[in-house]
This record gives sequence, structure tokens and C-alpha cells, in this order.
Amino acid sequence: MSSDSLGPDGTVRLRCYLPLATSLYFAGSCPRCDRVVTVGVEAAIKLMGSAEATVREASARLRCRPCGGRVDLVVCPDTRNVEAQRRDGPLPETQEMRVRE
Repeated sequence: MSSDSLGPDGTVRLRCYLPLATSLYFAGSCPRCDRVVTVGVEAAIKLMGSAEATVREASARLRCRPCGGRVDLVVCPDTRNVEAQRRDGPLPETQEMRVRE
């Protein structure tokens, strides 16, 4: 990883996840109300307005809409086998922002 891959906060810039955007996504949960949010790489970049933003910056911006709690994001891989990935295509979680209650 090159030195410009890390932001000033020491976390990876969102643009570094673009090559893996169909097999990675960000997931987080609200500690106040247990709602879960998943955010695709491209959706996270749109949310932040820049691919130069970092995962920590995205996490700091994301709030649970119903209760206002802070949602911490983590990187999640698509753990399906290659055959399932080819057959079924990308996970919905990699494409957009979704809230599960």
C-alpha cells in the first residue's frame, strides 16, 4: 500500500477499495438501537463526495436516522465461493446503501 493510500487519520482512502467494489462493502451497526447498515464502496464515495475520504471519515459522518447514534463502519468481504459469485453476481450490499432493522 502506498503512502498516499492512507489519509491523515491513518485509515485507508475509499478510492483504494474501488478495484474490489463488487466484492467488498462496508457494514456497521448502531449501538443504541441495533439497526444495521451496509454501504457499497461507490455509495460511500457518493456519500462523502470524494474518493479521497477515508473509512474513518465516512464512519464519523454516518448516523442512524431513527435514533441519531453513531455507526462505526468495518470492511466486509463477499465470502461466497467463486461459483456462487459468478452465478448470482455481486451482493446487493456492494451496490448501494441499505438499512436493515
